[in-house]
Parts: sequence; C-alpha cells; structure tokens
Amino acid sequence: MAVMAAIAMRRNNEAAVFADALVSVLEQGFNGAYDASTGLINTNSDQYVGNASWALMALVHFAKHIDDRYADIADSLADWIKRFYVSGAFKGGVRGNGSPIETIITEAQVDAIAALRGHSRHYGGNHGSIVADAESYLFETLFYAEESRFYAGITNGVADTTHYLDNILWAGLMTEFNLPAIAQCLPSVEELAVSVQPDINPILTVTGYSDMVGKQRIFTEGHAYMSLLCDKLGRPYSLESMEKLTVEDQGFVIHSNDPAWVGGSTLINSEATLWYVLASTNFNPFDI
Repeated sequence: MAVMAAIAMRRNNEAAVFADALVSVLEQGFNGAYDASTGLINTNSDQYVGNASWALMALVHFAKHIDDRYADIADSLADWIKRFYVSGAFKGGVRGNGSPIETIITEAQVDAIAALRGHSRHYGGNHGSIVADAESYLFETLFYAEESRFYAGITNGVADTTHYLDNILWAGLMTEFNLPAIAQCLPSVEELAVSVQPDINPILTVTGYSDMVGKQRIFTEGHAYMSLLCDKLGRPYSLESMEKLTVEDQGFVIHSNDPAWVGGSTLINSEATLWYVLASTNFNPFDI
C-alpha cells in the first residue's frame, strides 16, 4: 500500500524505494508474513491469494504510472495467483504446512480480479476470460441476494454469512460493470453504521462503520473505502469523521474502540493511515 500511496502523492522516487523493498521480500517467496526487522520471510507462514494480489496490484500501479521494471516478479505473482483458480473461484491459498486453504474468500476474490485485470492491461498478461468468469462468480455465487450483500466466503459449498464491510465496498471499488448491484448494497452497509466515543478522545462522539456485524467500533479505514466508492458513484462523502481518529495528527488508529489487538485503538496503524492518503487523493487502488 505504501507504493500506491507514494504514487498517489506523486512521490515516484519514494514509490520506487518501497517497491524495491517489496520485491526484495517477494523474491524470497510469496509467504504471508515476514520479519520487518530483518526483511526475511517467515517460511512457516500461510500464503494467501489476497496478499499476493495486493502485492501485484502495487506493481501494476507502478507500471501504470511509472514504468514496468518489475515485469518478471509481476509475471510470477500472476502465475502463482492463478494456481488457485478453479471454475470462476480463487481458493484462499496454502497453509505454512503445505495444505491447501479450501475457502473461497470473498475479499481475496475481489483482490485477484483487480490484480489479474491490471496485469493484463499493464504487463501484457492474458487473463481476460479468468477475470470475466471470476467477476461473474463474485456477483452470482458469492452474492447473498436475500440481504443484498456478499458472503464472507464459501468452504466446501457452505457459505459463511458473516457481514463484513470490506466485501461490499471493495467489490464496488473493483467492478467496472456491476455498480448498479453495488448501489443496491448500500443499505446493508448502513447496517454497520455506529456512533462511539473513541478511546483516543472519549469526549468526542464519532460516527462511522464497523468492520463487521456485532462490533460497536469504527473501522477507521472504512471511511476511506466509502469516500472512494462515493466518488465513483458520484455521491458526496466527507472524511471529517475519519480525521477525528488520528493520534496527535500523525497517523490513524485502526479501530476506535474494542480493538482486534492490543493498541489498535490508541496507536498509529500504517494501513489505516495509508488508506487515508489514498482517499484524500481520490486514488482507487482497484482502478487498474
């Protein structure tokens, strides 16, 4: 995401530094985790299609806006992602012990569609039929029509009906042909609307969206998703509420309250902060 944020701010030299760092890790393997203090991968970590897709998206944006110097690793990423494609769906990836992740994870489906579409357009990949079939699968099989939203995923034919914010909004940011369907999902997004007193400033009342049903907390970067989607739909949206969730005006927390991990509601989170950069510059990472 740092690569894309730097590009969004037209800081191409910094984008190249971040991309070089990303590639140095990818060249060790497409593992899902690495030690930031050493730059070495964790060889026992799971490898997710979603993570690989975001890495490819970053390299595609580099090619789209700067140059295609990372073509070899981008090609390898695309080939690796396609290993998990079966009849319109992308399986989740592979565990650190080598066993397959059988779940078709909705947000990873969205990620893979965007990444392979971008690879076709900017690195010459040939994934047109895969992208088309995968998007059809997303809006047909992974779509929970009764509630106008998406399933969290499907495992061995059984759907997970948990309501997650990013499934709707990322699908909206990705799609080029199904925006009317996404517009119909917006009432389901409002089911996740919350109003809270954030841990970093309890005297304030801040509105936003929870990341999943049943959580009375604002998922800070959800504001960025909504801002970018509303821009795509031609609707107004203000980042003012998101801007109340900063730590000393230097960066953003990931959750307003009840964080998913220690410090999540009081410490700066790089992902949430980078999403703010993308939203404030109207840079849609799925638009490739």
